[in-house]
Amino acid sequence: MRFRHSDMMGVMNNQLEMRHLRLFLAVAETLHVGRAANKLGVAQPNLSQQIGRIERMVGHPLFKRHPKGVQLTLTGVFLQRRAASLEQNLSATIETARKIGRGEAGNLVIGFCGSAMMNRISTPIGDFRRAYPDVALELRELHVNQQRSQLAEGMLDICFMRDGEGMDGLSMKTLLREPYVAILSKQHPLAAEKRIRPESLAKEPFVFFPPTLAKLAYERTIDMCISHGFKPNIVQEAPQWTTMAMLIGAGLGVSLAPRSVAAIPVPGVVFIPVISQARTSIDAAFRSENSNASVKLLLSGVLKHMKTHGDEPSGVPLS
Repeated sequence: MRFRHSDMMGVMNNQLEMRHLRLFLAVAETLHVGRAANKLGVAQPNLSQQIGRIERMVGHPLFKRHPKGVQLTLTGVFLQRRAASLEQNLSATIETARKIGRGEAGNLVIGFCGSAMMNRISTPIGDFRRAYPDVALELRELHVNQQRSQLAEGMLDICFMRDGEGMDGLSMKTLLREPYVAILSKQHPLAAEKRIRPESLAKEPFVFFPPTLAKLAYERTIDMCISHGFKPNIVQEAPQWTTMAMLIGAGLGVSLAPRSVAAIPVPGVVFIPVISQARTSIDAAFRSENSNASVKLLLSGVLKHMKTHGDEPSGVPLS
């Protein structure tokens, strides 16, 4: 490490700073002012003067001088130990700051909806945690409207949502699209079918979630039904797919859901693929001005995982 003359002159202040301690540490390490001066790239007389000034600031000698070099006093030994510790802490602090800048340390708050985790999203999040243990992850399961609100308020860093809506100040990235399935009771007349058309459910009572929880996801499902010639008769609302499936198993109606919902092990129901071009999406959303580098690092891992596993049946990734 080489010091400028202006750094040396800073020792004239009456307060020790880290750069002053580094001058002292160089002499304490070599126990020779000349070798320390060569290491620092300064003139030996100047270094000797600065060591004397540091000693005057401390108020006690730090070295005993002798013809072949110097020897630390007890005060010097104490200061060396503490100064070395301070320098190590400073180096560690700087390295942590660099890791935060790269997204490899810090905090990352993730919002998600349940059906997103039924796809492939959970795997790259787990991979991220193992790859970057210095990033403290906090995961919050929220409805889409809650995710959008908390994201806009800065309470979340990134969200994985079902059918995310655009919003000023937010960036969106569609991760995958997937088709729909019908949820039917095992006693339903169509329960044995391999595939069904949405219009075959036109006269059925529907169990569905309210639009206040996820507006676009609600509208996309309703629009699919309308494109097949009917508007569903929703007789019962529930906030979670598991609850809806249990109500359907009890005979309260039918529903249409993203294909990944078929992963829910609910007795008494069947999930049957729907013949339709309609698709529902899983989207990543984050604030456009978000300075948390971990967001980009996580999203990069998620996109890479999606691309690598594009042939899995849980969804159809975008190109």
